[in-house]
Amino acid sequence: MFQLAVLYQYHTKDKTEAENWYRKSIEQYEQQAGKGNILAMYTLGIKYKIGNGVKQNSTKAKEWYQKACEAGFEVACQSYEALK
Repeated sequence: MFQLAVLYQYHTKDKTEAENWYRKSIEQYEQQAGKGNILAMYTLGIKYKIGNGVKQNSTKAKEWYQKACEAGFEVACQSYEALK
């Protein structure tokens, strides 16, 4: 599902569909591994930060960065801190 999200993100004009697949990837990973797909979480943070396929929203960007950070993704921690 994550790879499908990436395909929508970079190879189609439908950027909103990419967000749907990133979310599905997170949910699928949560069911299988007990935590979400941290790369998908981080990518959603980026999307919201720059407004790529979604309305730009720094609050939502921080929320996704924080989730990825709490899951152990150090780059997301740095991105979260940069938005404070």
